[in-house]
Amino acid sequence: PMDSLLLTESEQGGFLGAPGHPSGRRRWRASRAIPADWVLDPTGAGDVFLATLLADWVDRRWLGGAAAGGLDLRLAAAAGSLSVEAPGLFGVPDLASVLRRAARRRWD
Repeated sequence: PMDSLLLTESEQGGFLGAPGHPSGRRRWRASRAIPADWVLDPTGAGDVFLATLLADWVDRRWLGGAAAGGLDLRLAAAAGSLSVEAPGLFGVPDLASVLRRAARRRWD
């Protein structure tokens, strides 16, 4: 949703605040980072995280409506994690890689 606020803290994860609480306050969800196997180039990891999250919000079909179970943040974290393992645009992962990384339990 466009009235949400996303705060990221690199490998510490982050938080997503969205309206929806009956009091009018934001409802906050934590986003844990998923550790990368190695870090080659961290530039753009936040952009990849955000692009993955926005892609799910724009068209829920491509991730199967992931936000319903909080999976949207997990997939975004997986994409960000993968993006640091290669330089520049070579680090931007494909969907299959994101799904594999998100399925790991190592970060729980």
